[in-house]
Amino acid sequence: TTFLSEAAQGFEPIWFVCSRLVHHHYRLLLCCQLLIAIGVAGGMAIEGWDFLTSLYVIVQISTTIGYGDVTVDEQLMQLFMSFYVLAILFIVANFLNILLQEIIQRHHRFLHKRLIEFEVMVHSGTENHRDAMKRFRKFNEVIASGSLFLFFIIVGTVFYRLAESCTCSYGTSRHDYGLTQCNSESIATCLATGGLQKTWISALYMSVITVTTIGFGDYTPKSMGGRIFGVVWMLVSVPATAFFISAVSKVVGQGDPADAERDSKPRRFASDARLPSMESLASVDRTVFNVMDRSGTGRLTKAEYTRYVLVNRGFLPLDVLTEIDKKFDCIDFTGSGSITFDMIEEASGFKREAVEASQS
Repeated sequence: TTFLSEAAQGFEPIWFVCSRLVHHHYRLLLCCQLLIAIGVAGGMAIEGWDFLTSLYVIVQISTTIGYGDVTVDEQLMQLFMSFYVLAILFIVANFLNILLQEIIQRHHRFLHKRLIEFEVMVHSGTENHRDAMKRFRKFNEVIASGSLFLFFIIVGTVFYRLAESCTCSYGTSRHDYGLTQCNSESIATCLATGGLQKTWISALYMSVITVTTIGFGDYTPKSMGGRIFGVVWMLVSVPATAFFISAVSKVVGQGDPADAERDSKPRRFASDARLPSMESLASVDRTVFNVMDRSGTGRLTKAEYTRYVLVNRGFLPLDVLTEIDKKFDCIDFTGSGSITFDMIEEASGFKREAVEASQS
């Protein structure tokens, strides 16, 4: 089927990822929607922000960027935020982290797979995908996650340089920035009337400061279009940064003396050399996990986990495992979930008779 072929390649459709996560975390999603609605309504009612500005502030809180360009002035709002920030970090930020990390991880696996295919093609000492993963796995993770990290920085830089080369802002922000006399009919009139500018350097600077969640606040999205874009851009770029930092940390820490000492210890069984180490199991694959999880409970039995490890580490291709399952179902014609040696022998005998009949 289409799903199994995509799973064999290590990918899930975006809609399937989102629907699965929503199904598994629907209570958390409902709480997120309620909290976001409360926060946006609170900002509009107490501080007088418009809808977009209020949503923009809530996204800053969820991603922990915190520019500080839109501040809380009213005492009642300050009291509200003291409790609201804690709730949104525990609930909304948690759900967004789960959802967006799944999506980012999907694209990370896509890039990782393409890198491995390229290395098998150009590197003379690499014969197959398994050799490439063993030789370049950690560095491939850095390259793949780093590519996403740089992509979001470049996208932010280009967008804000072009969209906010000069802006008069909008709504209450226009008044806060002292731009009531600014004329945005053209870039020339905007510059002449004191509009806010972004050069290529300042746009790059703002993008890096944003995706790394430092958020100094000296350069921030000012226009309506810039904030609409920023709401989405901040949400997806922050998880990409986290993936990149994690991948770099793995490479930097691979020479840990404690790891070397542990690896140097003799193995108890010679067959242990063929088993994947716990370090190798760090490269987990949600798609393969879901295929192995036949019950759909989000948990694997010991037998299912064994199948998961064999497929995930490349010892057993998924299509071969699928054929084995089909053969088992054919032998288990009663649907009992188990088979005897006689049933295997009988099925093998039927196969031999069919082969002999076809040859005669």
